Amino acid sequence: MSGHVLRLAEAWGLGEDERRLYSHAGLLHDIGKIGISDRLLKSAEKYTEADWAEMKQHVQMGAMLLRSLGFADVVAKGALYHHERYDGRGYLAGLSGGEIPLVARMIAVADAFDALTSYRRYRKPVEPGRALEIIASSSGHFDPEVLQCFLSLWAVRPIA
Repeated sequence: MSGHVLRLAEAWGLGEDERRLYSHAGLLHDIGKIGISDRLLKSAEKYTEADWAEMKQHVQMGAMLLRSLGFADVVAKGALYHHERYDGRGYLAGLSGGEIPLVARMIAVADAFDALTSYRRYRKPVEPGRALEIIASSSGHFDPEVLQCFLSLWAVRPIA
């Protein structure tokens, strides 16, 4: 997943130091899940409202942990905001558009692709081409420019 974020950052034209931080953010974006119960993490059942409330806390826990360990703010922001949606319907802060840090907008696209193409207890992975179609049709979820950049990376060289 961090490789996808790194490629996006490269294509975006970010400098080497910033690309490295974005890659770290991609790698560590879900670290807050260490504070979520195993029952939820291993569940194949549909989450209750209380389960979702607990799961949503992983973004805040991750950001706090990364800050306490001395990671750069951009890495913590990747963890904190990667579930924000471009249309403002994400969580926890309900940010929209350019209010969402670029690192989090990149992680959102890369994470969705990774989730779709990876095995889950509740479903089989989808083919990369189908995953790209699903992501491309997710109106309002992703930054259109970041999404287009990600899609163009696939067209140039398949994403490993």
